[in-house]
Amino acid sequence: APSGRTFHFRAPALRWLSRAERDEAGTRVYDFHARDVAPVAPEDNAPGLTERAAYLHVSTYRTGEEVARWYWGLVAEQLRADDRVREIAQRVTRGMTAPRDKVRAIYNWVIQNTRYAALEFGIHGFKPYRVADVCQRGFGDCKDKASTIVTMLREVGIDASLVLVRTRNNGDVDPTPASLAVFAHAIAYVPPMPGIPDGIFLDGTAQNSAMDELPSMDQGAMALVVSQRGEGRLVHLPFVSAKNNRGALRTEL
Repeated sequence: APSGRTFHFRAPALRWLSRAERDEAGTRVYDFHARDVAPVAPEDNAPGLTERAAYLHVSTYRTGEEVARWYWGLVAEQLRADDRVREIAQRVTRGMTAPRDKVRAIYNWVIQNTRYAALEFGIHGFKPYRVADVCQRGFGDCKDKASTIVTMLREVGIDASLVLVRTRNNGDVDPTPASLAVFAHAIAYVPPMPGIPDGIFLDGTAQNSAMDELPSMDQGAMALVVSQRGEGRLVHLPFVSAKNNRGALRTEL
């Protein structure tokens, strides 16, 4: 890397991992070397790999707040409503006064009217498409759907934020250093308000989940809430209560 660039490292203190640094004509070379590393046996439903094995994380960002500030600067323009988006938001919530009813109506509209399709070309691996385009086309990936939910909620007077998620199967990582690379999913968040005392997380890709039911990959997952002010807050997503977190299969032979 350029010698003037600052990097933050999370490297495990292990006897078989060596680290060296050297300068080569204006370039700084960081060399991490591991030999005879024991394999980690795969196991169904095991915790994520970063919770079972040593890992190296390198980033130009130190904290989640820095990542959130950069990410909001990248995506803010995409979360602007046009007349069609405003019309949809107003139409599906017409006559409603309770915030929870408005949240449910907009969540249901996105679930039912945008199918999941990931066209992650170039920067759009990280940057959502314009919400107006998502609504017009009728499809988008997780960050497109989350952006649509957030934008529509704001149009009807409900605060909402984007949330970057490291799904539970990937495992937790240390909070520092921080980077966008550790997150692979995006959902929306509504903070506590009348009728929603604990706030609520909304996964726009959860076609088979109700508004109050996070899919299993989200429950307990590490996440970064990105506010419209570019502020970041690391959280763990809630688990659904046991009575609502079950599956049943009945077979007649």
